[in-house]
Amino acid sequence: MTVLESFYFLRPAGGLLLLTWVVLLGLWYWSGYVPAQSRAIAPHLLVHLRLPRNTLHGWFRPIPVTTLVVIIATLVLMGPGWRQQPSAPAENQTPLVLLLDASETMTQTDVAPSRLQRAKHKISDLLALQPDRAAALIVYAGSAHEVLPLTRDHALIRRYLEAVAPPIMPLAGKLPEETLPLVDAVLQQSVNPASVLLLTDGPGTDSHAVFADYFRGRGHQLLILGI
Repeated sequence: MTVLESFYFLRPAGGLLLLTWVVLLGLWYWSGYVPAQSRAIAPHLLVHLRLPRNTLHGWFRPIPVTTLVVIIATLVLMGPGWRQQPSAPAENQTPLVLLLDASETMTQTDVAPSRLQRAKHKISDLLALQPDRAAALIVYAGSAHEVLPLTRDHALIRRYLEAVAPPIMPLAGKLPEETLPLVDAVLQQSVNPASVLLLTDGPGTDSHAVFADYFRGRGHQLLILGI
């Protein structure tokens, strides 16, 4: 049954061609049509002029040959295809937690169009490469805030991402370690180890030590993407 579920037709309506031919054959058979030559030749002579049914040449007659052509044409017209079934184990079950630096230094334009916009583009590209992966978004400056919990709705993540800017942050500064309690809260929704991606133009003073201590023994993977 799995094999049959993978088989499909691009244009199933093309099967009407074969149905039409079957209907025409039925009408022709039930009408009792007799060819004109059969009516003009005496029956005892006509028997000797017809090809025997048990010979190979008897198969190559108009009706069987036309039926075969109609069947082939119908299959071509319907466009048979084979649908590749998605493999559930192949999906990436590792949640992704995005930590986005929204501090004032991210507005600098030494990286066009700005450091913050470049970070947003990288997030969009990453989500596009893994459309089925659950992701969460946390932003920070002097304080950290959960924008979205784990979700597979990447379009929603992109919409919220566009609104992220330093003016919406309540506290100025650059304290990525403030995101760690929020990471804990987000990952309570998942039983799998997570990948945590930090996008920043530079960590805080004590960030390296705090992050190293947090990720030690937890099974999560920390990735830092410098902008």
